Amino acid sequence: MLFVKDSQVISQSEDVRAVSVSSLESKVQQSVNKIVRESVLSGLSHFGNKNVVDSLLYILELEHSVNLHNLTFDLPSFRSGINAMFGTGGYILEERVCDELSRRMGVDRNGRNLETLINLLEDKTRERLE
Repeated sequence: MLFVKDSQVISQSEDVRAVSVSSLESKVQQSVNKIVRESVLSGLSHFGNKNVVDSLLYILELEHSVNLHNLTFDLPSFRSGINAMFGTGGYILEERVCDELSRRMGVDRNGRNLETLINLLEDKTRERLE
Protein backbone atom coordinates (compact mmCIF):
# COMPACT_ATOMS: atom_id res chain seq x y z
CA MET A 1 0.00 0.00 0.00
CA LEU A 2 1.38 3.44 -0.95
CA PHE A 3 0.49 6.72 0.69
CA VAL A 4 1.77 10.28 0.97
CA LYS A 5 3.64 11.40 4.07
CA ASP A 6 5.39 14.76 4.31
CA SER A 7 5.04 15.24 0.53
CA GLN A 8 6.71 11.88 -0.16
CA VAL A 9 5.18 8.70 -1.48
CA ILE A 10 6.19 5.82 0.74
CA SER A 11 4.97 2.31 1.27
CA GLN A 12 3.33 1.18 4.47
CA SER A 13 6.13 -1.35 4.98
CA GLU A 14 8.74 1.45 4.92
CA ASP A 15 6.76 3.38 7.53
CA VAL A 16 6.39 0.29 9.73
CA ARG A 17 10.11 -0.44 9.38
CA ALA A 18 10.95 3.13 10.46
CA VAL A 19 8.71 2.84 13.52
CA SER A 20 10.23 -0.56 14.29
CA VAL A 21 13.79 0.84 14.14
CA SER A 22 12.76 3.77 16.31
CA SER A 23 11.17 1.42 18.82
CA LEU A 24 14.26 -0.81 18.81
CA GLU A 25 16.58 2.16 19.41
CA SER A 26 14.36 3.36 22.24
CA LYS A 27 14.54 -0.06 23.89
CA VAL A 28 18.31 -0.17 23.37
CA GLN A 29 18.77 3.24 24.99
CA GLN A 30 16.52 2.38 27.94
CA SER A 31 18.39 -0.86 28.57
CA VAL A 32 21.82 0.73 28.19
CA ASN A 33 20.94 3.68 30.42
CA LYS A 34 19.69 1.29 33.10
CA ILE A 35 22.93 -0.72 33.08
CA VAL A 36 25.11 2.41 33.05
CA ARG A 37 23.07 3.92 35.90
CA GLU A 38 23.47 0.73 37.95
CA SER A 39 27.22 0.75 37.23
CA VAL A 40 27.44 4.35 38.46
CA LEU A 41 25.55 3.43 41.63
CA SER A 42 27.97 0.56 42.16
CA GLY A 43 30.91 2.92 41.67
CA LEU A 44 29.47 5.42 44.14
CA SER A 45 28.90 2.66 46.69
CA HIS A 46 32.67 2.51 47.21
CA PHE A 47 32.30 5.80 49.10
CA GLY A 48 29.89 4.42 51.67
CA ASN A 49 26.48 3.00 52.44
CA LYS A 50 23.13 3.77 50.78
CA ASN A 51 22.76 7.09 52.64
CA VAL A 52 26.14 8.26 51.34
CA VAL A 53 25.27 7.17 47.80
CA ASP A 54 21.90 8.94 48.00
CA SER A 55 23.64 12.12 49.16
CA LEU A 56 26.18 11.94 46.34
CA LEU A 57 23.39 11.38 43.81
CA TYR A 58 21.49 14.34 45.19
CA ILE A 59 24.52 16.58 44.78
CA LEU A 60 25.23 15.30 41.27
CA GLU A 61 21.64 15.87 40.19
CA LEU A 62 21.01 19.17 41.98
CA GLU A 63 24.31 21.00 41.77
CA HIS A 64 25.76 19.49 38.60
CA SER A 65 22.62 18.77 36.54
CA VAL A 66 23.50 15.12 36.06
CA ASN A 67 20.49 13.09 34.97
CA LEU A 68 21.17 9.46 35.88
CA HIS A 69 18.37 8.30 33.61
CA ASN A 70 20.09 9.75 30.53
CA LEU A 71 23.76 9.39 31.37
CA THR A 72 24.69 8.00 27.98
CA PHE A 73 23.52 11.21 26.34
CA ASP A 74 25.37 13.55 28.67
CA LEU A 75 28.67 12.05 29.78
CA PRO A 76 30.37 15.49 29.86
CA SER A 77 28.00 16.63 32.64
CA PHE A 78 28.66 13.43 34.56
CA ARG A 79 32.43 13.88 34.25
CA SER A 80 32.22 17.53 35.15
CA GLY A 81 30.08 16.73 38.20
CA ILE A 82 32.30 13.98 39.56
CA ASN A 83 35.43 16.04 38.92
CA ALA A 84 33.91 19.01 40.75
CA MET A 85 32.94 16.78 43.66
CA PHE A 86 36.04 14.60 43.91
CA GLY A 87 38.79 16.43 42.04
CA THR A 88 41.22 13.91 40.59
CA GLY A 89 39.24 11.25 42.46
CA GLY A 90 36.59 11.66 39.77
CA TYR A 91 38.87 9.73 37.45
CA ILE A 92 39.00 6.86 39.95
CA LEU A 93 35.21 6.81 40.17
CA GLU A 94 34.95 6.69 36.38
CA GLU A 95 37.44 3.80 36.35
CA ARG A 96 35.27 1.93 38.86
CA VAL A 97 32.21 2.55 36.68
CA CYS A 98 34.10 1.20 33.66
CA ASP A 99 35.20 -1.88 35.61
CA GLU A 100 31.63 -2.54 36.74
CA LEU A 101 30.25 -1.99 33.24
CA SER A 102 32.80 -4.45 31.82
CA ARG A 103 31.89 -6.98 34.48
CA ARG A 104 28.17 -6.65 33.75
CA MET A 105 28.78 -7.13 30.03
CA GLY A 106 31.07 -10.08 30.60
CA VAL A 107 33.94 -8.55 28.62
CA ASP A 108 37.54 -7.76 29.44
CA ARG A 109 38.01 -4.05 29.82
CA ASN A 110 41.29 -3.99 27.88
CA GLY A 111 41.83 -0.27 28.54
CA ARG A 112 38.46 0.71 27.07
CA ASN A 113 37.10 4.07 28.23
CA LEU A 114 33.52 4.78 29.23
CA GLU A 115 32.38 5.87 25.76
CA THR A 116 33.83 2.78 24.13
CA LEU A 117 32.21 0.51 26.70
CA ILE A 118 28.84 2.21 26.24
CA ASN A 119 29.11 1.84 22.45
CA LEU A 120 29.93 -1.85 22.89
CA LEU A 121 27.00 -2.26 25.27
CA GLU A 122 24.68 -0.56 22.77
CA ASP A 123 25.84 -2.93 20.02
CA LYS A 124 25.44 -6.01 22.22
CA THR A 125 21.99 -4.87 23.40
CA ARG A 126 20.87 -4.11 19.84
CA GLU A 127 21.97 -7.59 18.71
CA ARG A 128 20.16 -9.19 21.62
CA LEU A 129 16.92 -7.31 20.91
CA GLU A 130 16.86 -7.79 17.13
